[in-house]
Amino acid sequence: MRVSNALKRHWHALRHPDQGSRTPVGINIRPRQMGFTLESGYRNNWAKGDPIKTSFLNAVSCILPMGEDFFLKTMRNYRSMIRDDRLQKDARHFCGQEGHHAFEHRKFNQLLADTYPRLESLDRAYQRINDWILSKSSPALQFSYTTGAEHLTSILSHAFLSDAERWIDDYDEIAAMLIWHTVEEIEHKSVCFDVFQHVDGHYGRRLFGFAVLNLWLSSAVVSRQLYMLQVEGLLTKPETWRHLLSFYLGIYKDNKPGIVPMLINDWLQYFRPDFHPWEVDDRHLIQHWLTYVDTRNDPRSVPLQGTTQQNTPPRYATVALAG
Repeated sequence: MRVSNALKRHWHALRHPDQGSRTPVGINIRPRQMGFTLESGYRNNWAKGDPIKTSFLNAVSCILPMGEDFFLKTMRNYRSMIRDDRLQKDARHFCGQEGHHAFEHRKFNQLLADTYPRLESLDRAYQRINDWILSKSSPALQFSYTTGAEHLTSILSHAFLSDAERWIDDYDEIAAMLIWHTVEEIEHKSVCFDVFQHVDGHYGRRLFGFAVLNLWLSSAVVSRQLYMLQVEGLLTKPETWRHLLSFYLGIYKDNKPGIVPMLINDWLQYFRPDFHPWEVDDRHLIQHWLTYVDTRNDPRSVPLQGTTQQNTPPRYATVALAG
């Protein structure tokens, strides 16, 4: 019986981890220390004047420093096992980028804490979960959570940069910070995946970590979003719940897909045994920003127009990968 090429590729992916960095040639992963003055752009409903969008982005920001600290710890457990020089460099620069992301989002979260004081208690509760995971899980399982998280952040970043004007209208400090962060998430989107495949490559562990990560992340974001909407006095209004439902599962009031419909195709790709993050070649989304920032070193100088590529569907096709 002939075995199809697709089945052969799947079997190879199950049994043979990838070796080394597969970040496309020309992607220069490097930490960029920005120093945003976030209070200058902070206001109530800063995301398009929309409390649902604002509370969602606020909630995501709340969990990022905790998540990035976790990523750094798990990457450091694996870095000594990386045998490929380019991948070792990618991993080091990934850590530098994530450290800067955590620093800027902590500054932003301090602004949120003045309005939403119970966020600190929510952070402590989820930090205890993180600590438990670190104490009870093997380094390989810990890193599978990080690998799954990086897939989620990269597809969220792709969605954000594909239509940034859906979320922000004024190119202020907060908008500049979000675009900087999402650009770097795409830039390093395959680093953790490549490290996992290089050191471990266990398909079942990769999927288990992804499943656990999705439960943790959805719980952490939704709990904070609901709390912030409660503080704003909006949870007692039926239209808030209708808008929340459409924001996550349907067509939102801006006539654009909600979070799940927007991400589901990219999300499902992770379950393929032969998946790789750079099958979606979205370098066009970050090149505009990098052209300005890496030559002028000022993210505030980047025109918002031109950073977005609306209605550009992800294409799963072969791209020139290193390695």
